[in-house]
Amino acid sequence: GYGAEAEEATDNSPTLGTRTITCHRGRGLVPFSMEADQDWGAMQTEMIRLLNVAKDDKDEAVFSAATAPAANTPGGLIYDLITNYTSQIVASASSNTFAEPDLHALNDALPDRFEEGAAWLAAKETYSKTRQFASSGGGDPWEYLANGLPSLLLGYSHYKSPSIDSTFGSGENYILLLGRYNE
Repeated sequence: GYGAEAEEATDNSPTLGTRTITCHRGRGLVPFSMEADQDWGAMQTEMIRLLNVAKDDKDEAVFSAATAPAANTPGGLIYDLITNYTSQIVASASSNTFAEPDLHALNDALPDRFEEGAAWLAAKETYSKTRQFASSGGGDPWEYLANGLPSLLLGYSHYKSPSIDSTFGSGENYILLLGRYNE
């Protein structure tokens, strides 16, 4: 807060609370015999590689989910937004469509303090749709091509998540996120 010169400071301390963190364990099982391990020297290495791929795929699907998590499963980012942060959701300007003004509305809704390090997150199909905005009379929201891929969308990098909804039809479709995901 602010006060007059030589005035006693007021108590502006924040209210501190306790964070609850629920831990979930991912697991996988690949039964095989000692004989198989002895016959194929790289079996353990290959099974570890396959388990890592399966874990990455499962984590991506779970953390991108818009639906309530199953028992003993972590909740997803989109589900958390829908459930706890509805004021952060930007609806499409036109019902059941995704157009260039929606892209700019989401960009404009990002608070200034989160711009540094922010990135887009969407399915590949959503990015394909945004590439069509330039050919349908709008401006080109992609900044430039690099190695065959646009590198920046309205000044922000972009990440792909195949599990995020990419339909633009009726119902609730949460197709595109913009934010800083490391906090």
